[in-house]
Amino acid sequence: MINIIRESVNLKFKSAIIMKCKYGYTWFFALIMFGMIAHTSYAQIGKIPDAVTQAFEEKYPDASEATFVNKLVETDVSFQIKNVHYKARFSNKGEWQATLQESSFAELPEAVQDGFHKSKYADWDIESVYILYQPDKPIEYRIGVSKNAIQKKNLYFNSKGRLLHDNITL
Repeated sequence: MINIIRESVNLKFKSAIIMKCKYGYTWFFALIMFGMIAHTSYAQIGKIPDAVTQAFEEKYPDASEATFVNKLVETDVSFQIKNVHYKARFSNKGEWQATLQESSFAELPEAVQDGFHKSKYADWDIESVYILYQPDKPIEYRIGVSKNAIQKKNLYFNSKGRLLHDNITL
């Protein structure tokens, strides 16, 4: 009878050790994987296509501090011209898709400022302001607003101050 109890206790003890090791290794493995993912998220996915660098240099010859990020099918470029920050997107074939120019609310056309003040978002806090340039489209003005930590939106206005659309942002 005592041998049966000893074997039962030994078996439970061995099971507890195996479970600890199993979960310990699982957590260790998960931690290693998280570290690898976090580290590689800052790495380039691939080489920047020559067509992109050539198209960028042709479109923005006065640009400085250019940083290219390849996103497989498109490339984002952050750069400056005369101390103004820009973000441009090109297809990996070198076709320009859009550019955002950092701005301030005071620099927006008066009609856009009025449009914002007349919108239902007038009491929201302004977080960011960009001018959006796209091929074959009129200029749009993007105003990032927030009501609180959860409610955030990008508002898109035309040059006449009309709210074209909004979208939820993080």
